[in-house]
Amino acid sequence: KTASDLIGPLNGEVIEINPNIQKSPELINDKPYENWICKISSQDDMENKELFLDASRYDELTR
Repeated sequence: KTASDLIGPLNGEVIEINPNIQKSPELINDKPYENWICKISSQDDMENKELFLDASRYDELTR
C-alpha cells in the first residue's frame, strides 16, 4: 500500500474511502466501472465540472 496526493480539477477533502477497495485493491482493475475509490467534499463552485469524465467519455479519449 502507498499514500499519495490525489490530483484533480477541484480543491477538497476526502471524506470517505471505499472500505471494499481498502480490503481488495484489485477491484479497481477487475471491476473499475462498478467501484468507487473515495468521496470528496468540496466548496468549489464546480466551474470546471466539464473536466470530469464519465466512463464513455474516458473511453473515447483513451482509444
